[in-house]
Amino acid sequence: MGVVNFAHRVSPSFTAYLRVDFVKPIATPCELVIDTWIETCEGRKRFSKASIATVDEEGKHTVMATANALFIEWNQDAVTEWRKTRSKL
Repeated sequence: MGVVNFAHRVSPSFTAYLRVDFVKPIATPCELVIDTWIETCEGRKRFSKASIATVDEEGKHTVMATANALFIEWNQDAVTEWRKTRSKL
């Protein structure tokens, strides 16, 4: 899901939380379709969602899991300051 932030040219971010709800067991190996998107943005917060589905022989998708996550964009000034203090150790 973090790749979506990168694809949308969002600054580097870290995962605050990630929740996956499995609807059905996923038998492996199998072909999966994973859709992920940014639902909303609030300041440095990026709320993302995803769905994971299998595909049968007829091309029908069956959702096997859903996910939601919160990514927080780095505060560049704080990161720069933290790196300065770490280099002095």
